[in-house]
Amino acid sequence: MDLWTFADILSLKNNKYINGEGNIVGALYHIDNMYKSGVRMIILMPRFDYGDGVLNGQRLARADELARAAQSAYPGLTVCVGSSIKYYSRLTEALESGNARGIESGRYINLEFEKDASFIFMLNGVKQCFGAGYRPLIENPLYYDEVDADILEGLVENGAYTVWDKAVFEGRLHRGAKKQLDMLFEKKLIHFVSDGANGAAQTDYGAAAENAAAMYGDDIARGIFYENYIEIINDGTNIIPS
Repeated sequence: MDLWTFADILSLKNNKYINGEGNIVGALYHIDNMYKSGVRMIILMPRFDYGDGVLNGQRLARADELARAAQSAYPGLTVCVGSSIKYYSRLTEALESGNARGIESGRYINLEFEKDASFIFMLNGVKQCFGAGYRPLIENPLYYDEVDADILEGLVENGAYTVWDKAVFEGRLHRGAKKQLDMLFEKKLIHFVSDGANGAAQTDYGAAAENAAAMYGDDIARGIFYENYIEIINDGTNIIPS
């Protein structure tokens, strides 16, 4: 299969430059690794801190500068910015005020919770975001204590999309893991694939994509590794599988 481009999310929670330290050259290190690995679309996600509008504005401004520098340095690379936000009751107010930002200033947001958040709390967060016109992404959803496949299905039915570490497609899966993966795809609960290493080293997206294509078909693989990200930055809704 000719999967020649990939997309990914780069968390900036611990990025020194985004947090007011270091320099932009150092901040480009992870982007350089991702570009060399075949990534041609990156979503930068600085952390949103409640109650500190000045800090949030500075982080977004630095992320914008980093995006411009990366696109200038790497031909064919698209870089956009969106806040990574831990859910609280006034989240949509933060987005509407501009203190936090949807991806590419659109309706997709990266939504986080505490690890031990209850299913009801997570469901309320997803419903609130979706009801306000936003489309929440939840990274590695099985990380949360109360989330299993059935609960995840409820979150997706209420407007959430999921982002999974590409490691689930690397190497040979044992029977139990393959069965779980099959079930997640059958229920249409996998929408995006990301590199959990966040650009810490060059990585092989191609092998993971080939494995996904072999198991679930070219269209699915293209969708979760790249084309669904295009939908994000265009604020579209044609997410595969849907």
